[in-house]
Formats: sequence, C-alpha cells, structure tokens
Amino acid sequence: MGEILLSELITRTKEYIRPLAHSRSTLYQYAMTWGGLTRYFIGKNQVLFSKQLAEQ
Repeated sequence: MGEILLSELITRTKEYIRPLAHSRSTLYQYAMTWGGLTRYFIGKNQVLFSKQLAEQ
C-alpha cells in the first residue's frame, strides 16, 4: 500500500470487519479510535495514511 486517504482507509476497514459481527461495544471502541485518529491527522494537517507514516 502506498498512500491512501485516511477516510478511505477507515471506510475500507469498516467494510472489512462488518462480516466479523463484532459486538456493539467493540464497534463503539473502533469508532472512538477512528475519531481520535482523524482528529490527530487533522491536527497535523495530514489527510493521507502511509506505511512510512505509521512506522514513525
């Protein structure tokens, strides 16, 4: 994976985990984490996720 919009990564992740039928509580925790990650990216003026960025 090169670079991908964070919003697209979150959307794809939601689609990927849907068949796993996690509990509402687990899905809530994912949503909270995605929200925090989104706020972090906004705070850093970033919109793209990359493996290189994740490894920093």
